[in-house]
Amino acid sequence: MFRKFLLVGFVFVLFSCNTVIYDSGIFDRDFLFDNFDFFDSEVWYKINNVFKYSSRLNDDNVSVSNGNLVINIPYGVLEGGGVKSLKNFRNGKFSMLVLNRNTNVAVEMELFNNTWNITISFRYFFSGIENTNVVEVEVLSPRVSLKYAISNEFQSNNVLMTVEVVRDTTSMYFNNRIVTNIKFDNDIDKTSVSISGYLIYNDLYILDRNLFIDYFSYERN
Repeated sequence: MFRKFLLVGFVFVLFSCNTVIYDSGIFDRDFLFDNFDFFDSEVWYKINNVFKYSSRLNDDNVSVSNGNLVINIPYGVLEGGGVKSLKNFRNGKFSMLVLNRNTNVAVEMELFNNTWNITISFRYFFSGIENTNVVEVEVLSPRVSLKYAISNEFQSNNVLMTVEVVRDTTSMYFNNRIVTNIKFDNDIDKTSVSISGYLIYNDLYILDRNLFIDYFSYERN
């Protein structure tokens, strides 16, 4: 599936579960800015009973408050939460601003292309075990399973994560700094988008923790 790719960091291979497919058509606007003043059920639905690492994404852990999408990481259980787009997006730029970070809690933007069965995941977390900031990129398809991480490269309390898809090339930016370009053999068009938060390690917190997503934006190329 890959013709060539440029990586920043180190590369290693792993295998993971497939993304749940949800497809109800094409998003028909060229621009979207969701500042989460309310939960827009015409754009998103809450993910339920899907596993990320050891955490179960539960729709009860997702809410909207004070202009933020709030993902709760409840104490005493391995749970998180997330939302997924009701429709597929055309090629374009996808961004989200995360207002804070939590130890061992990953925040992820994931794009899934149904035509070629390609999942592109872009996640960030601060590891309390290793005391490092980690940015990870993961690409899954029937022909390749690829993952690489960059540690101690980025440090920020507010995190801007951007994925830009232009025909057959996907670029990822962390706080407007390029992380990688990945080139495919085919155009990566018509992608669904999900935003999620979950525990990256099997740590049970004694207090609730929350991830706050300030906004999500999309601009068609």
